[in-house]
Amino acid sequence: MKLFEEKRVKRSEAGIAGANKRWQEIANDSNRISGIAKIADNVNVNVNDNVIDNINYQALLDFVNKSFGRNFKVVSDKIQRSYKARLKEGYKKEDIIQAIKNCKENKFHKDNNYQYCTPEYFSRSETLDKYVDRTIVTESDSILAILNK
Repeated sequence: MKLFEEKRVKRSEAGIAGANKRWQEIANDSNRISGIAKIADNVNVNVNDNVIDNINYQALLDFVNKSFGRNFKVVSDKIQRSYKARLKEGYKKEDIIQAIKNCKENKFHKDNNYQYCTPEYFSRSETLDKYVDRTIVTESDSILAILNK
């Protein structure tokens, strides 16, 4: 079972790295970008719809699982709609990632073994508002603050 888990993690990381590399190649390829620009000029496209369709839910799921030591299998259609709603409201994918990172450092969630840290939890505007802009004070920072009083 341990060998399987190691292979799964390596494959997941390789898949994410490959996807990132492909997107980087596309971003650096001026021919593709100009072609995409022409399509956008010729078609009446709602920009918000384009933005919300590009969340890689498998990558998000892998990130949540890796961050919290969980093993979620899918991001349901309902949760995907919730993420799309957050993006329409103006949140960015970077905000979601930052909220996950900040939540991982939160003492409450650490003490509760991250039981509430689910893909659905991070699709809520309240959760994003709570964890996106927060500077997390680590235990060593709080000890240092006490010692400096």
